[in-house]
Amino acid sequence: MNSLRFDHIAYAIESREQVKLFTKRFNIIDSEEERIENQGVDVIFLYSNAFTIELIQPLAANQSLIRFIKKHRTPCFHHLAYSVPHLVRARNLFQANGFEFTHTIERGSHNRLISFIKPSYTNGILIELCEANNVNQMKTCDMIEKNLIHNGVNESDESISRGIY
Repeated sequence: MNSLRFDHIAYAIESREQVKLFTKRFNIIDSEEERIENQGVDVIFLYSNAFTIELIQPLAANQSLIRFIKKHRTPCFHHLAYSVPHLVRARNLFQANGFEFTHTIERGSHNRLISFIKPSYTNGILIELCEANNVNQMKTCDMIEKNLIHNGVNESDESISRGIY
């Protein structure tokens, strides 16, 4: 499938205090927080000019994520996410090739449609497929611009015009 595009890497965290580990390490500002009741998580997005990090903190009802966190030292890697133009089509294609999904299609962050491929089909890595949308891409661009300003880079910077950022 050539329409897969890297979207984000997700880490599970126990507390909001662990966000600072990422903002300091990658020199980025934390951008927004979103509660996703149907997933049982609070999500914090960190946008850099090269990648997006999604930090997920379980709500009390999300016992599976709480068990996951108890097994691992946090913050810990949770999943990789790829955006696709049409989630239903992508999911059908993966299923036709023998992949199974953990749940039905659900609403995730930024109200996007999401679905997770079972890790047993991806060498132990949880993979999220997210339906792409323009709103999320605009938020990402806005946050990248804020991080560039935060790091002292402005539009007249020669590295931006050369495409380094």
